[in-house]
Amino acid sequence: MTKRLVRYLSQFTEWHPYRGGGSSCYVICERKFVPMPINRTTVNQILGKEYTTDAEVQEYFECAKVETKQLKTLKMLSFLK
Repeated sequence: MTKRLVRYLSQFTEWHPYRGGGSSCYVICERKFVPMPINRTTVNQILGKEYTTDAEVQEYFECAKVETKQLKTLKMLSFLK
């Protein structure tokens, strides 16, 4: 993670030491610990859904996506400048 990204995210969250086992870590989102990287459990916890398959999650994201024709890199996002 870049220092600029950490600095930006730090405006919205507190950093907590890694807890638990396995290959994922947890972040606080909507006042809940949710697993990262994002997986079906993360999506269900944040959205309050009960998706049981990856296909259902994919369908949700296909319907919710926003076109970003001009965005080419993360550096183009204003909050990272």
